[in-house]
Amino acid sequence: MESSGVRFYRFGEFELDVRRRVLSKNGELVDISAKNFDLLSTLIENEGKLLSHDQLLDAVWAGTFVEQSSLKKGISALRHILDESPDEGRFIKTIPRQGYSFVADVTRVEAPEVSAIRRSQTEIIVEESEEIIFDDPTDVRPALGPAPSKRRWVIYAAGIAVLTVTAFGIFRLSAGGNTPRFSIERVRQEKLTNDGNCPGTISQDGNFVVCIVRTGTTVVAVEIKQLATGSRRRLIDHSDAHIYAIAFSPDGNFVYYVLDDIADSSRSGLHKISVFGGDDRQISGRVGSVTVGRDGRVAYTRSGTNGVEVVVAGPNGEDPAVVTTFTSEFRLWDFNFTPDGSSLLCSIRKQISDLKNVFYVSEFTITGGVEKQIVPERETLIVSAVWLPDRSSLMMAIREPNADIKQIWQYTPSSGQYVRVTNDNNSYKNVSILPDGRSLVAMQESAKASIWISDDEGLNFHELESGPQHVERVFWLPDGRIGYSATENSSELVRAVSLDGRSNTRLTEGTDGLWIQPSMSGDGKAVVFNSSRAGLIQLWRVGIDGKDLTQLTSAPTPIFNGIQLSDGTVIYKTQTPEAGWILLKRSPDGEPTKINADSPDLWAVSPDETQIAYYVNDADLKKRRISIYSM
Repeated sequence: MESSGVRFYRFGEFELDVRRRVLSKNGELVDISAKNFDLLSTLIENEGKLLSHDQLLDAVWAGTFVEQSSLKKGISALRHILDESPDEGRFIKTIPRQGYSFVADVTRVEAPEVSAIRRSQTEIIVEESEEIIFDDPTDVRPALGPAPSKRRWVIYAAGIAVLTVTAFGIFRLSAGGNTPRFSIERVRQEKLTNDGNCPGTISQDGNFVVCIVRTGTTVVAVEIKQLATGSRRRLIDHSDAHIYAIAFSPDGNFVYYVLDDIADSSRSGLHKISVFGGDDRQISGRVGSVTVGRDGRVAYTRSGTNGVEVVVAGPNGEDPAVVTTFTSEFRLWDFNFTPDGSSLLCSIRKQISDLKNVFYVSEFTITGGVEKQIVPERETLIVSAVWLPDRSSLMMAIREPNADIKQIWQYTPSSGQYVRVTNDNNSYKNVSILPDGRSLVAMQESAKASIWISDDEGLNFHELESGPQHVERVFWLPDGRIGYSATENSSELVRAVSLDGRSNTRLTEGTDGLWIQPSMSGDGKAVVFNSSRAGLIQLWRVGIDGKDLTQLTSAPTPIFNGIQLSDGTVIYKTQTPEAGWILLKRSPDGEPTKINADSPDLWAVSPDETQIAYYVNDADLKKRRISIYSM
């Protein structure tokens, strides 16, 4: 939208805040993707005017080659968000074969002049994945249900059909005066890397980016990029190795990195190298991660006798001292020095039980390791947190409640208030603030998923569906459509798409939580999936037409995946404090019974529904094996 001085556009029960780029309904935030926000903004700005298909494509997708189907999908998504049917036209009216018009009355509210928001995105391919909260992060794929009569293939493979890409974004804050203070109304995002292959960090003067670059299947390198000129230099490379963490010294003259040398374990540990190149120096043995304070001291994690130790040492690893130790029920997600260097700010997971975790942020004084909790316990993951220089508030990357993406939020301890900073389908982590307080840096992970289909011979593949932020499952529906789960507007939901791609139906509403893992029911009439909509994660089903939502289980523990057989019998996997991971079977009129003596990993039901195969770890054989259970 043009910078016209208008801050809010109000229509019906909705309010569009163009400075914060958020939509609210009756005061409650509404999830909306960045592109759909731009589309809605364009329509509202031209209230009452007919906008042709080409005008909308040029305004919203400028410089990008897209088909008109993208516009139709966007309009359909907006109608769902605004809760109107295509023929209702309360807000958006379709002019057949011409375009669309926003017909609702709009109230414009001006605001004091502030910097306009500008968003950009850099895409960078990475080869990492993040572990899930629970102790069993394996992907479990039960039977996928009946396939249609003609033999076709659905391809879904990480690195082939689904790409995970990351990017760096630096936020320039236009705060005046001598004491910069963060304001989400003055956020301006700039991309720092363009090559798609540079996870790393920025120097404290904001002039250089250091990157971890994989140049082959076994070679990893450290490169430094000057932001002003775009020039890059290779500092060092390693064969048969991994680099897990990287940081600048405060003067920008040195780079620290954590090396795992597969060929020579004695080389594994914390290393330091000049930005001008030359030989590197190993300053510590095996460590997990590293951060550097403004006074040059380094902090790193290492394995200790009682758990994970957090150690602070001098710039060259001298005088190491343990600040605190996290025992097995805790996990340290991220840590960094406080602005005055007296403490470490730590993002922590605490395991309450086998089935529950909480997340919080605490400070630990470097002298004595005294803990002070800053952010109270919550049930959503906090992957990183950092103080603003004046310690008025923290910037945090927090997992969204219904999707496996992390957004940036501002938290003010004095008031306990959370304010959302980003609002998109990307994921953010490794948040940091430069010393001037005007620049926030975060690693951005964005993803695009594609579903591909071939002909009957398994040849001539073509793209059927593209665009969801994340695809977890793909399966056949008995009517010939393809079902899949995808993250959309920060929620995971189930969709069904026709083989010609013209029809795409939403079967669930995105209120079921994470890892819903859908599959076809044995009778072919419904999709079975995990849902936390009633509290504890249980098994639910919904008809392939999106109707007749039914809860299938009421177990006392969360269910991680399950299926329903053709006779209504439910088989599901859960975890109990007494037995650990187990498979249970429950007939329509009976009580659940345990069907295996081992702790199952992957599992599947045979097509005739008479046997179950599951993967287990054999402690005696010291390897994994497949077991068969006859029902």
